[in-house]
Amino acid sequence: LLWALVVSNLMGLLFQHVCTRLSITTGRNLAEENRLEYPWKVRVFLWFSVELASIAADVGYVMGTAIALEILTGIPLHYGVLITGLDTFLALGLQYFGIRTVEMIVGLLFGAVLLCYLVEIFLVSPSMPGILDGLVPRAWHSNDKYGVKTWIELLCANLGAAVCPPNFFLQSALVNVRSIDRSEKSIREAFAFNLMETSLCLFLATLVNIVMLI
Repeated sequence: LLWALVVSNLMGLLFQHVCTRLSITTGRNLAEENRLEYPWKVRVFLWFSVELASIAADVGYVMGTAIALEILTGIPLHYGVLITGLDTFLALGLQYFGIRTVEMIVGLLFGAVLLCYLVEIFLVSPSMPGILDGLVPRAWHSNDKYGVKTWIELLCANLGAAVCPPNFFLQSALVNVRSIDRSEKSIREAFAFNLMETSLCLFLATLVNIVMLI
């Protein structure tokens, strides 16, 4: 699944870059563009689809955190879910201190997670030939334990996690936080800057996911 993870994140990078270019050029985020460009039935369908995608993504995050709390502290799963929900409101409250503060805190947490995984990968000492073999693209895959059906399900899950519509709406809104001069030169510089920033973030995210999978 390693190759699928890399390809999925590259697709996510492409979509995010297109969304940021749209927002930088027009000064409007993706949701505002939908409202202006589409009839109300299409807008409702898009809104409903993105809500479902958000819920599907968040279920994984919430349950993952709740399971981690149960493993680490012995807290029952339902309490872990409640604590995770409160964490979400805490994170939303941090926006009061400005988007840069939120980005810094998230960056520090992300760095801690990456450090932990790198320590774990050092302790596990995985097979390098096995890792390189996992990076070779395959149209299908099966082994003694799992069949092609499971492979397709995991492939779709990887793709859905990386090419996630809520991320595109969020990214298109965040780029407008920065003030940009409306000249063509400044807009093109903003394109390049955001591509570099998004590429770096997704590279680190891909690295974490690869190490997690290994």
